[in-house]
Amino acid sequence: MSVTNDNQQKDLFWSPKAVIALVRPILSKSILDRLSLILFVLFLMAIAVIGLKKPEYNWDMAPYIAAAIQTDGSNVEELHQKTWDMIEARASQNQIYNLKAGNPYNLHLYANPDAFYSMLPMYEVKVAYISAVRFLGKIANPVDATIWISVISSLIFGGICLVWMIRGEFAQAAPVVISIMLLAGFFYMPRIATPDLMFAALCLGGIYLLLRGNDLAALPLLFMAFLVRPDNIIFLFALCLSAILFSQRKLGLFALFGAALASYFWITSGNNHPGWWAHFYFSNVEIQNTMVGFNPDFSVLDYFKGLARGASIALQNNNWPKLMLVLLFAWGMLARAGMAPNRRATAMLVAIILCFGGKFITFPLPDDRTYFVFVVAFAMILLETWKPRLDLSAT
Repeated sequence: MSVTNDNQQKDLFWSPKAVIALVRPILSKSILDRLSLILFVLFLMAIAVIGLKKPEYNWDMAPYIAAAIQTDGSNVEELHQKTWDMIEARASQNQIYNLKAGNPYNLHLYANPDAFYSMLPMYEVKVAYISAVRFLGKIANPVDATIWISVISSLIFGGICLVWMIRGEFAQAAPVVISIMLLAGFFYMPRIATPDLMFAALCLGGIYLLLRGNDLAALPLLFMAFLVRPDNIIFLFALCLSAILFSQRKLGLFALFGAALASYFWITSGNNHPGWWAHFYFSNVEIQNTMVGFNPDFSVLDYFKGLARGASIALQNNNWPKLMLVLLFAWGMLARAGMAPNRRATAMLVAIILCFGGKFITFPLPDDRTYFVFVVAFAMILLETWKPRLDLSAT
């Protein structure tokens, strides 16, 4: 009889109500907020350390480095050799093998300096990213510079999210933000040499400032983001359309788009870029071993073939389409519950949706990193509207 009573007392002590009663005094809203933010900071630090300690030397690193270190009158063969010497000084044997001979395309471009050099104009259009690699490359190996840029950008991006959660009063949503960032590809982005995280940090900063009504500070950031990735002109155009639809302030956005449009033609014409269709065909229809003399006629069939390929790969291998479906459903649920975002936030959500459509129609790259910042920004707007919170001390 006493044994039974003892077991009942133990069960009562470890019951959910007993545990809640035990932790209730220390789990107030402010403490839960702080714990969530600490978790987010630890997450950012872990991702940064992994990026520095375990970088993935992707093939795109080679043309980005070559574009950064070349000078007027650079000898093609010497530029090719110098680029690969820099990479070999940092990469492991397995990484070097994959970069040089992981597939027939890599093997051909490693063995043919002229073919490798013909690819550079498609990378040189990312003028701000190339300039950043060139600047940091003066004080370090350019290979390290590409990783530093990605890691530093990841910390800036996370810092903007952190400020947003604090000022937007949805700090307890940090675990949700972490999950969305990971699903959208954040774990790998700091480990590779691409302009995507630099672009994401600048673009997210511009989006946040626009939402706060600080257009004067937002517009330069968005223009810099455009210089990192000129395809971001689609987002700038989407912002203009959304401003018209929702009667938002338009003059600054129109001026920004006009400046970007003029810069776009200057950038693409000044570095022998092959043009939209040749680049589209190369990236979305059929990869080419050299861009020398490559000037295919436009084909409606090939255009839709590129769209179909991008859609198929995105749906099978990437997370951004599924994430956006979930977020669109969440938006509808918030609206149905009487918690719709304010007019400025709604205008931004519409601009992001227009951007998704515009980017995919004009250049259907399926990679998560291409849409990363817009997925996260969309989620942040919804979470700020919802403000999920728990306060056990009040139960």
